[in-house]
Amino acid sequence: MLFLPAAALCCLCSALVAMAAEQLIQDDLTLTRRVGENVSFTCRNTDQCDYDYVFWYQKRDTETFTLILDINTNSGDIDKDSYNHPQKDDFSAVYEQNVCELQIQTVKLSHSATYYCSCDKDVPHSGWYGIFGSGTKLFVTDEQVVKPVVSVYPAASRAHLEGKSSLLCLASAMFPPLVRFSWKRQEENGPLLPAEGEQLELRESGRTAAILLIRQKEIGTYKYRCSVQHQGGTVEAQTQQEVPAPAASCPPEREPADLPALQQADLSFQSQSRVKLLCVLYTVLIVKSLVYCCGLSLLMILRNKGPSTNCTHADCKMAAVRPDSLSSSCSPSAGSRGPFSSCLFQEKRTRGGNMAEARHSRELFPSRWALDAAGLPAVAAVPPQYQVKLLCVLYTVLIVKSLVYCCGLSLLMILRNKGPSTNCTHAD
Repeated sequence: MLFLPAAALCCLCSALVAMAAEQLIQDDLTLTRRVGENVSFTCRNTDQCDYDYVFWYQKRDTETFTLILDINTNSGDIDKDSYNHPQKDDFSAVYEQNVCELQIQTVKLSHSATYYCSCDKDVPHSGWYGIFGSGTKLFVTDEQVVKPVVSVYPAASRAHLEGKSSLLCLASAMFPPLVRFSWKRQEENGPLLPAEGEQLELRESGRTAAILLIRQKEIGTYKYRCSVQHQGGTVEAQTQQEVPAPAASCPPEREPADLPALQQADLSFQSQSRVKLLCVLYTVLIVKSLVYCCGLSLLMILRNKGPSTNCTHADCKMAAVRPDSLSSSCSPSAGSRGPFSSCLFQEKRTRGGNMAEARHSRELFPSRWALDAAGLPAVAAVPPQYQVKLLCVLYTVLIVKSLVYCCGLSLLMILRNKGPSTNCTHAD
């Protein structure tokens, strides 16, 4: 019983390999025609089909596959009505000696598309599956066919990390832009044979490149040649290219005795660098907070600085608050240049004397009364002792913020750099 799953898996793998090997052959990669000309698409290797029908599909660049018609390989009968293709009357088909052709008698611009042939294969006890050709793309244009320019270069890729080498074949400056690459290799004084190895293709506007990956055991043994199949003909590179040896991805391994000491020195240097970086960052944050604090202190000093007066007694302002008991009789002294050169305080015992003195003061010094009325609220709003406390609180907040920044960045760097030691290996 244990052998049954293994046998089934083996049969499945064999079927997949057979399916990959079975394919219809369409020799033409591209065809170019002008409007009004005729064209035919060839499909070979139809003798491997298990059913008597060959199908033709149309595939535009922005659309899905559309079935055009099928042809009976025994009788040659064509069925187009079953598929209702919008251009079915423009197409016809011919079958002869295992070769099927799709024909267009009068080419239109709307016929620009890729055409695929297909047929069905029978799988015993499972059903059937379809096999396709590689497709032929039709270009309806007046532009002339131009052969590609082919060059071969050593290619740098991640294959070097696995002990492999690679060659790049570039085809450019061609029309139509589709090409098909093939590689051949030649041993010294030996025949030219198809090259073995994995191939990759890269397509860009106006050029196409193919990369051949070569195993390490074949490096230095063969010379390689690239050829490109195009509608204008097959073009080969002018020179053969030798495969370069893969470059070492890491420096030579150190002696085991010296390796622990060198690793410890590297870790110590990294730790010192991180500590210095954190110190610089912390210093920058402290300086920033100091600049903020000094700037705000200067701003508040300039804001609360007012015009100076020569009155030295606090009662000068209290006279405006208690006119019934005190008033100021300020008059310019001899030789003084300002209205506030002297303040003489006198006690007034009558209400009439107070009012007369007040009126006398307003008439002589009107700006003094306005200054006091405007200045009192500004001075009484934030006393000096509270201003100092406010600056201290602000400075403390800035210092705490800088400490929080520093601690957060330190933790972030520790978590980011925490991990297993990175020893250089060829896999890196």
